[in-house]
Amino acid sequence: MYTIKEKPEDFVVEEVTNVKPFKEGKFVCFWLKKTNLNTLQAIEYVAKALYTQPKFINFAGIKDKVAITTQLISIKGKNRAQIEKLKFEDIELRFFGYRDEPLYLGELDGNKFKIVLRNVTRKAVKKNNFVNYFGEQRFSDYNIAIGKSLIKNDFNIAVQLIGKSDSFYFRKLKAHLDQKPSDFVNALKLIPKKLLKLYVNSYQSYLWNETVKSYLQNNQSGENIEIPMIGFGLNIENSELKEIVNKIMKIDRLNFRDFIVRALPDLSVEGYMRKIYMDLTDFKMEQKEKTINLSFQLGKGSYATEVVRQLFE
Repeated sequence: MYTIKEKPEDFVVEEVTNVKPFKEGKFVCFWLKKTNLNTLQAIEYVAKALYTQPKFINFAGIKDKVAITTQLISIKGKNRAQIEKLKFEDIELRFFGYRDEPLYLGELDGNKFKIVLRNVTRKAVKKNNFVNYFGEQRFSDYNIAIGKSLIKNDFNIAVQLIGKSDSFYFRKLKAHLDQKPSDFVNALKLIPKKLLKLYVNSYQSYLWNETVKSYLQNNQSGENIEIPMIGFGLNIENSELKEIVNKIMKIDRLNFRDFIVRALPDLSVEGYMRKIYMDLTDFKMEQKEKTINLSFQLGKGSYATEVVRQLFE
């Protein structure tokens, strides 16, 4: 039907920030432009070059790997001149300003996209509403299963699955488990908290997608209602949505308290509500022969790959 991300320059992402820069502060902020790297990999490289730990480098959102992306990062305990001297093959850093606190996840307005689709064999049809599904890059091959294992306290299974999905971090896990074969919790603590939380969020996202699919089978009004993101402390007032969520949780043998992970408290996740349709603006589409050029802006937490996929539904 089409080829997406044939090369990094076919998928260009620019973060739209709501951060206001200051002339001084405890944290120095830079625009990080990366090519063919995921955000966590890029942070690891920058941290290593600065002789610091990745936990001291914060960002507002995870960006695609097979792409050219630009996003804001904050760095603790380093000066501007020191950072501007760094040289990387696939990373560029451009000074933004200072602030008194680190960036936190979600601290952005959205992202601008320029996308080239190649080898297109069908005509794309512009739609008025795009369902706010989490895109496939949220899940990878094992993210959902790892997230579910963490929620269910099946830490042994989580370690095994991480070994299949991420050799970069599995080396750390294996070195620890070679010394303490059953110490799965402390082995998992060797992985960045942001990555572990991403696994749990991936499982939450999968459950949200399933909830939306069930809801849309009987509701096609286009009303932009809020759909529950399953987690602890969630109160669902809509009886139809409550019934759908209960059925999904029964299939996966879940209860809301499962989302409080006592052995790894940083992985505990609350429930919340998320709109069923995307906030999409400035949409432009040019189709010629077997190529389509797209540009648009999405609100935070929405996926451009879903815009593309739904153009061909």
